[in-house]
Amino acid sequence: MREEEFLRRIARALGRPEPERRFPSVPEKSEEGGVPKEASIALLRQGLQAVGANLLRFSSREKLSAALRERLASWGVRRIAVSPGRSLEPFGVEPLLVPYERVAIERLRELPPVDLGITGCFRAIAESGTLLLNEEEEGSRFVHLVPEIHLALLRSSSILPTMEAALSELAHRGRLPSYLHFVSGPSRSADIENDQTIGVHGPKALWVFLWDEGEGAAES
Repeated sequence: MREEEFLRRIARALGRPEPERRFPSVPEKSEEGGVPKEASIALLRQGLQAVGANLLRFSSREKLSAALRERLASWGVRRIAVSPGRSLEPFGVEPLLVPYERVAIERLRELPPVDLGITGCFRAIAESGTLLLNEEEEGSRFVHLVPEIHLALLRSSSILPTMEAALSELAHRGRLPSYLHFVSGPSRSADIENDQTIGVHGPKALWVFLWDEGEGAAES
């Protein structure tokens, strides 16, 4: 039973007014009918932080690549897994990955831990900080499930404000992908006493590198 329903039942039993329902704050639409970009990015950052993930924003592919080079060094990365699909092509990061040991997808479950898995991101849902990964674009689900760190490369044009908007877009595509993965933060597991552990059944950390493609792009 959800917390809100539980509290409503208690209020009814005590003859008290039922507590007001709380809804997530979603940016209002602009006059053109869309949600302002800055509002969506701010809400996405907030949602990612709430689930223990991190977002870095870049105004160009070159600056994103420079930051990736620095992070690969600071994280001490040696072994990587990279999505074999087409999702990373727009970012042009392939040359940066040449010096690292690349683990073949079919061997991800056999070898010692992989330091980093790099994927694209089909869509991001701002209100919940959720990433949607499309296996038809990624080529393998193991890249974002097996490594210690999951790094998702996201374009600002792929941000949607709500889950409703994401499902509506999928419905209008005519054919659903064979596999969609909804990622909300690093892997979490809990026992019967709700003691949480991070990274037991998936990545210990989730990073999102956002390429802001629009005019007047900012960094943060």
